[in-house]
Amino acid sequence: MALKFNKRKRNQFDIIYDILCAVSNGPVLKTRLIYKANVNYLVAEKYISYMEESGLIKKDDRFYYITAKGREIHKLLDEYKKRAEELKRILETLNKEIP
Repeated sequence: MALKFNKRKRNQFDIIYDILCAVSNGPVLKTRLIYKANVNYLVAEKYISYMEESGLIKKDDRFYYITAKGREIHKLLDEYKKRAEELKRILETLNKEIP
């Protein structure tokens, strides 16, 4: 039995979405955020600083929080992911039907 690994790399929207998901249920420490978002430390540093500058998340003391703007972007990215999956299914159906 051969093991298959997911070779799909996440794009920047996927990573931002995962970080927003990590902080959407309340304040988290950076270590927990990294774990929940499934990113390594270097990627986390890059995106966390970008997202803080963009006003999507904020840091108080040691904890990270989602902002109102972050919640709006989280909803938009959630809708984007749903529509992208729907389009992917349609494309797969078309590829099966039209050789």
